Amino acid sequence: MKPKGLTDSTNSTGRLGRRRNEFLLEVDRRLRKSHGADALGNKRNPLDELIYIQLSVRTRESAYQATYPALRRLVGGSWARLLELSDRQLLDALQGGGMATTKISRLRGITKGIRERFGRVSLAPLKKMSDADAEKILRALPGVGPKVARCVLLYSLDRNVFPVDTHCRRVLTRLGVMRERVDIKASHDYLQPLVPVGIRRSLHMNLVHHGRSVCVPRRPKCASCVLLDLCCSKFAQRERREANCSSSPSARAGSRTLKRRAARSACARLDT
Repeated sequence: MKPKGLTDSTNSTGRLGRRRNEFLLEVDRRLRKSHGADALGNKRNPLDELIYIQLSVRTRESAYQATYPALRRLVGGSWARLLELSDRQLLDALQGGGMATTKISRLRGITKGIRERFGRVSLAPLKKMSDADAEKILRALPGVGPKVARCVLLYSLDRNVFPVDTHCRRVLTRLGVMRERVDIKASHDYLQPLVPVGIRRSLHMNLVHHGRSVCVPRRPKCASCVLLDLCCSKFAQRERREANCSSSPSARAGSRTLKRRAARSACARLDT
């Protein structure tokens, strides 16, 4: 049974699929121009990336950008040492990052699970596996869900997957690509097939940048948003009304027509 709130995301052909592809390509083009597809600090080594993403869960960017190098220095580049170091040593390294006790437990569980699976603390064997098999092994590790697994696949193994974090979900929901009531867990497999393969990496990076700097949870900066005319959120609608009220009568007439069309087009993306 299809989870409540989901429309058919597997329809990549036909008018609806073409319209969504064109829309997401335009979103990617604008965000690339605005944010430049700057890197997010992700790591080329898959085990480094897995540790890095684990430290970022529910944590401020400034905090995990500080705790990752501190932890890496502590283990001397060998993540197997996570099983040897004391709680006190690890707590000191993760100080300021939040959820330290939970993170220590997960990191040790991950390290132990990898060693039991491959005989050593390395994710190099994933390089020879299919996307599905590699993701399955990653998600079997403690605390590793689809977002974390797909970040490892995307950034360290160059796979054409699309991780969905809180910023991706927020921006794409406001743009009308996904309904707000879609379950968070279901959103990963819902959104991935919608995003054209060639833009998955750049779109993910720039949705994160955009969600952090412009399309923030409260009081988004709609006036400076490059996606304003594509957005059907209540924030965008209010911004368009306010902009319309401050313009001349003739400009308001034309603007109202264009904005009604934009709103209808945006919200129509939810229809199947």
